[in-house]
Amino acid sequence: DLNHLMGILNYKFNQLAMANEKNRQKIIKQILQLAQNKLVIKNEKKRKRKDCLMEILRYTFFQNALWGGLFMAIACGIVGTYVVSRRLVFISGGVTHASFGGLGLGFYLGVNPFLTALGFAVLSAFGVEWMSRSRRVREDSAIAAIWSLGMAIGAIFIVLTPGYAPNLSSYLFGNILTISRTDIYWTGGFAAA
Repeated sequence: DLNHLMGILNYKFNQLAMANEKNRQKIIKQILQLAQNKLVIKNEKKRKRKDCLMEILRYTFFQNALWGGLFMAIACGIVGTYVVSRRLVFISGGVTHASFGGLGLGFYLGVNPFLTALGFAVLSAFGVEWMSRSRRVREDSAIAAIWSLGMAIGAIFIVLTPGYAPNLSSYLFGNILTISRTDIYWTGGFAAA
């Protein structure tokens, strides 16, 4: 154990300080041997960590998660800069929650909920812009209205869907380790656009 070895090294240095000339050579050899053991233990731990990391990178689901995270970081960085510069930070929550209406609609119609949520998110963003410009409504009020409307529509469609919507929580909260190749292509396209 590395902590135990460090304790022994500390003890040997204290001995070295109090030892006479004859014993110093012997204690120095012991210290050098202990230091070498410490380096061996430390290198062994580093090697195990490196092996563990390389082992994780062999799994396809982990590679997909890294690629998806990279592409989303690019897209979110670009969009986030625009949102902050326009002082529309509240819109990210509004559009995200409004897209719940698209999820409900997708489950109800039996189509890909990702596509309907995407459509709902885009329409929500345009709806906020339209309300704030043509209806002379403040942007935060328009965002709150779209947010509530999207959540209500989603809840209605989820209730109307026969049976149980099996992956609803995964669409709401997500799991980066379940990203597929198709999702990577989508996020890569969004990052490029």
